[in-house]
Amino acid sequence: MQSQEQPSDLLGIGQPSAFVPYTTEDGWTVILPGEEGGRRQASGKVLRAFTSVEITLSRKEDLDACIRHLEESDRRFAANRENPWDWAKVMIRDMQVRFGVAWYDRDFFAAKRDAYSDPRHIALYAKFGATLDNFKIEHFLVDDRGELSPAN
Repeated sequence: MQSQEQPSDLLGIGQPSAFVPYTTEDGWTVILPGEEGGRRQASGKVLRAFTSVEITLSRKEDLDACIRHLEESDRRFAANRENPWDWAKVMIRDMQVRFGVAWYDRDFFAAKRDAYSDPRHIALYAKFGATLDNFKIEHFLVDDRGELSPAN
């Protein structure tokens, strides 16, 4: 009788393991790793700027819809590594969503850093019950040592 045991990937060279959500010390649950899951390193990109985004929502349905939009966008980034920007990890706590935008080109960052206020983005936010008033946005420049400083 043959063994029904499935072969295992002892060397870790098969499919990458699925991301497992985890909770940070300050109570945020990381639900997507974004570029921090290895995409930046795999593409050899260097972080040049960073935008911190926090969205406060009022309904569970809106939170779920927001997460679905971020998941779909994250899938597109994973498929196209040529982008000069990417999502950083996505975290949730209560009715808040926190994530970042990793920028790999300073000129592109300077040109696009306020894209979140574009009418097309605002129309997207309405799909999960948000307006610009629900957002807290902070921009940072990243120096050669990886240190962040506010980008005014």
